[in-house]
Amino acid sequence: MKRVTNKKGSLNNKMPQNKMPQNKMLLNKQGLLLLAGLLLTAFIFVSLADNASEPAEPAFDTRELELAKCAPNREAQLIKHTGYTTCYNSKWLIPNWVAY
Repeated sequence: MKRVTNKKGSLNNKMPQNKMPQNKMLLNKQGLLLLAGLLLTAFIFVSLADNASEPAEPAFDTRELELAKCAPNREAQLIKHTGYTTCYNSKWLIPNWVAY
């Protein structure tokens, strides 16, 4: 510590202005470590969320596994959509059947 005299000539022990006490330096280090940990956790969370949103590729092609046919004696048309296939009856304006 630096000894400083005041106007009356008595000695005052004062901390120099440019030096921080050890406990404040320790708090600053802990704060920086906490901030770095939070940023790392947020980065990992965001990167895992991006990977989870990508659809998984199927092991084999499943598009042509259905053997769907409409009955020959009905006015119907076979309509294939992603996720389901239907045999639509154009006379009654409703599907005869739907396969998911």
